[in-house]
Parts: sequence; C-alpha cells; structure tokens
Amino acid sequence: MSTPGLAALPATLAEGVAEAQTTWPAIRVDEGAFAAHLASKMGDGAEGLRVSDLFLAYACSQRDPAAIAVFEANYFGEVEAARRRFDALPVTGDDVIQRVRQKLFLDDPPALAGYAGRGDLRGWLRAAVLHMLINIATREARERPTEGGFFDAVVDVGADAEAAYLKQACRAEFEEAFSAALSRLDARDKMLLRYAFADGLNVDQIGAVFRVHRATAARWVQKARDRLVGETRADLMTRLRVDEDEAGSILRAALSRMGTTLLRRLG
Repeated sequence: MSTPGLAALPATLAEGVAEAQTTWPAIRVDEGAFAAHLASKMGDGAEGLRVSDLFLAYACSQRDPAAIAVFEANYFGEVEAARRRFDALPVTGDDVIQRVRQKLFLDDPPALAGYAGRGDLRGWLRAAVLHMLINIATREARERPTEGGFFDAVVDVGADAEAAYLKQACRAEFEEAFSAALSRLDARDKMLLRYAFADGLNVDQIGAVFRVHRATAARWVQKARDRLVGETRADLMTRLRVDEDEAGSILRAALSRMGTTLLRRLG
C-alpha cells in the first residue's frame, strides 16, 4: 500500500482500501488507477465515501472476472427481488440477468463506473435494476390496468408509463410508508391537509377557519404537505433500503398530484 497514488490519499481512504482488499482478497486492481478513481469521487471531501463498495464497483467496471463473480454472488439476489415486483414482463428472468450484466459490466462505460460511493452499493443496484425493468415494461409491453383507488389517488391521471410501473413495483411499500407518515402528523397538520386536499377548501377559507391571513394559511398547508412528503420519503428509505435520492425519485413519480381522496384515512 505504499504506491504514490494511494499515499497521496487521506489516511481514512488508504485504510479503506486496505480493508477492501481484505474484504475482497481475490480482487486485484491497479492501485494508482484506483487512487485516481477515488480522488474523482471525493467531491467536497472523503467523509462518508464507501471505499469498499467503490473498490468492488471499480474492479467490476474494469471487467475483472474475479470481481464480477464476487459481485454476482453477493448482489444479484437484488435483481431477482426486483424482477418479482413485475408480474408481466415481456422478457424472461434469464434475459433480465443478461441485460443487467450488459449494463453493469459491458456497456461503454459500464454503469458501475458511475457509482458515486456515497450511498450503499446494494441500494444503488436495486434502484438501477428497478429503473431498467420500468424501461423494459414501458417500451416492450402494454401498460396493464391495476386496481386500488388509494394509490391511484396520489398519482396524476396524466402521469407517464414510468409512474404507472412504479405504482406496480413499489405499491405496497408506498402505501405503508404513506399511512405511517399520516399517523405521525399532529392534529393541526391533519386538519389542514384534510381541508385543503379532501374537502377542497381554498386558502381564504382555511384562513377564516383558523382566523389567520390567507398567506399564513397557505404557508401552513405547504409546511404540512412538505412534512407528509418528507416523512413518507424517510419511511421509504427504510422499507426499500434506498438512499434519499432514490426514494425521492419514487416520490416524484408517485406524488405528482394530491387527489381528492388522498387524505381519506384522516377521517
């Protein structure tokens, strides 16, 4: 570990490289090239950089057979778990595996070269596979109608096919996360959201109820909505084991509009 490239890195990163080599003893990389790769991922600093995950991802992006074998043995269970979320894909399970391999290891550049090292590699893979499957379902199969008024209430009726397939793939987790977020709101926030989105009151009417200016009412409603969305995102991060950006992508597709039945569970 005395090569100039690694020696120039912060001590915590050099230690992380040593740990990665212990974790993945069958994998070898050019240390100088990997040091440059790590430096490119540092951004504002080394803190929080997942060196062991970056080590494995980098070795795979170099198409190292040992690294690819380790990656598949340790992470490809996520591919099958994601595939099971889709009940009518127009491709076989083997085809999904081959497409994932192509995307991760063989494309130019391989998708793993873009892994930033700030979030869990398993969560990164889960999100990447989910997005790939959404793309397959969107482009290669007709959209299938689904049941369930509750989830439909929070998805824009004009949403694109990606949102429709996110509904199918993450429906249960979203409903659970959303319901849990509702339960954690205080009484005033619940009342504000019920008035605004279930009863359809405007900010002048809500202001009159609370005896505040319409601007104050508008600010309260927005804060209550932001709190609901934030709580839902945090819960999704736990349930789906994804990072904040990945959970945000799901929410952007799902919470494109608050429908009139969205807050039915508030009573």
